[in-house]
Amino acid sequence: MNLLQKGEWLALIERSQLVRRALPFAVGLIVVGGGCLFRLPYWLQLQEEEHARQVRLLQVHETRAAEVLALSRMREGLDAARQHLQDARWRLAAGADMSDLLDQLAASGHAHGLHFERLDVLDEVNHQPGYCQTSLDVQVVGRYSGLRMWLDDWLG
Repeated sequence: MNLLQKGEWLALIERSQLVRRALPFAVGLIVVGGGCLFRLPYWLQLQEEEHARQVRLLQVHETRAAEVLALSRMREGLDAARQHLQDARWRLAAGADMSDLLDQLAASGHAHGLHFERLDVLDEVNHQPGYCQTSLDVQVVGRYSGLRMWLDDWLG
């Protein structure tokens, strides 16, 4: 191709409105495409890293959600136990449940073949405010295996 032919193409480009308007877009498209090809591996690597991070965060979220659920169940159990303890305190403060407790002890002992010779309720001992301990003095007659099963039932 000689210089004259190059000049003709340039003259044709200069005269055509369509070519003059499309040429900047074509050059821009080539620059953007070249830049994308150059940066594409980095973007793909960054995308993989962020996907792995997302998977880790989802696992942490699921673990924490399970912990929150377990904690809420434990709090519900704790609230129920506190309510039960408060009810028991009110009944014991009124003296109503001590005789029921002694009756339950005697009935379960008889179920295991034990005979109570003596069952004394000793004085209360206050260890902390709002907490008192009442000791029992128990004398039981029966077989050791029955005593062992009865103690396992009551002491858990």
